[in-house]
Amino acid sequence: MSSLVFIHPPMPLDVLYGRLSKAGSELPPQGLCLLASVARKKGINVKIIDCIPLEKTQKDVIDDLLKDKPDFIGFSVYTIFADVVGQMATAISEAFVNDAVKPIIIVGGAHITFMGKEFMEKYPSVDFGVFGEGEETLMELIDCISTGRNTKIRGILCRENSTVSKMEPRPFIENLDVLPLPAWDLLPSIDKFYIPAGDSLKRFPSTGIVTSRGCPGKCYFCNPRGLGREIRRNSANYINCMIKDLIERYRIRDIYIQDDMFITDRENVVELCKILIRDNVDLTWSCHGRVDFVDTELLKLMKRAGCWQISFGFESGDQNILENINKNTTVEKNYQAVQLCKEAGLDVKGLFMIGNFGETRESIQKTLKFIKEAYMTDFHMTFFTPMPGTPSWKIWKKYGKFNQSNKVSLTCKPGFIPIGFTEEELVKYQKMCYRAFYLRPFVIWGYMLKLKEWKQTKKIFLSLLAFINYAVVPKVFKKTDSA
Repeated sequence: MSSLVFIHPPMPLDVLYGRLSKAGSELPPQGLCLLASVARKKGINVKIIDCIPLEKTQKDVIDDLLKDKPDFIGFSVYTIFADVVGQMATAISEAFVNDAVKPIIIVGGAHITFMGKEFMEKYPSVDFGVFGEGEETLMELIDCISTGRNTKIRGILCRENSTVSKMEPRPFIENLDVLPLPAWDLLPSIDKFYIPAGDSLKRFPSTGIVTSRGCPGKCYFCNPRGLGREIRRNSANYINCMIKDLIERYRIRDIYIQDDMFITDRENVVELCKILIRDNVDLTWSCHGRVDFVDTELLKLMKRAGCWQISFGFESGDQNILENINKNTTVEKNYQAVQLCKEAGLDVKGLFMIGNFGETRESIQKTLKFIKEAYMTDFHMTFFTPMPGTPSWKIWKKYGKFNQSNKVSLTCKPGFIPIGFTEEELVKYQKMCYRAFYLRPFVIWGYMLKLKEWKQTKKIFLSLLAFINYAVVPKVFKKTDSA
């Protein structure tokens, strides 16, 4: 029996979120859990090492691997983790240098889909790359290696004569319901270690799930091509099974549905809501939505089914900026969506980016106006950052430059600096927006109403301290921060 270890690398939250680390989400790596579940179904002995909740260092992981001696090691690589994974793969390879048989190192994920050749050329210790969806490709690759058959299969990157070759792509999985439920049991206790951000949870235990792949949108900052333009979804029955599995096995009471396009399939959402209402499921949940897919009837049904919050990617309060990033919506529609949610009794979390293509001080003021006027109950603002595989990656030189010293955190340090701004100015304006939103009585009162359970209170309290440390304290004590 082949053995496979998936590694979620040791990326501390303070690296991802900077001084807002205590407010950040700690969500389970569902992609790895699905891969592990598929592998286990194929008879492979599989293990997941999630370094973040277990606080495992690179040395800890290598010690575990030297003890287990797996046949295969797998990483899912995101751009912000890329160098961490590459360096870790190198260290693992060096640790097995005296072994007669070394484990095969395989990488996949969004970064490999778009930058796989560059990554493997930079890190020669990586043996194979998997681009696109990994479930079928990875299983076929492991089977070919284990049986000594030709590994030139669809969906992989491999080494040929010291060069990296990319094979033909593999078709997407059309029916996601054929996949088994994620192997949550291979993670550290899901009800203990995985907690959404304080502004995305209602009760404890709480966790996040993903129920779809693909996106028809063409927003410049996103790369849906990795999983296709066509949305493929789990059925309402499958989602219900996933929810019941989490409730029965891990006592989950609140779920954050992470899909960007969850609401766009109205029929599926309606069916899921009716199932949850019919079965009287003790669950609260939140989700993402697009402003042009909500209506009063749907929102009221979602409320009855346990939904308490919808997150919208508003991005900016300036129409010109929305057009620059090809958001395909309007500021007016954004206002209307907030009002509809308010009337249905749903909270709204607004997601924004600062430093967009064409950003000006005037456009930031319009965003600030929207933040103050729209009756949102929560707010989050990241720095706009062109990523490999996105439309913005091809044209970013027209609009600004990269700050090479800030490659990781999108939350507290801008990696991309638009024309006309400095890094310090972007940070100043971001903090200004945070203060303008959160330092208001009704927002503070809303958070006080959430203080019902100890774990929830602790998460919100730590989030509050992080916010004060990041956005408020510098205003008081640093003369350079005039915002």
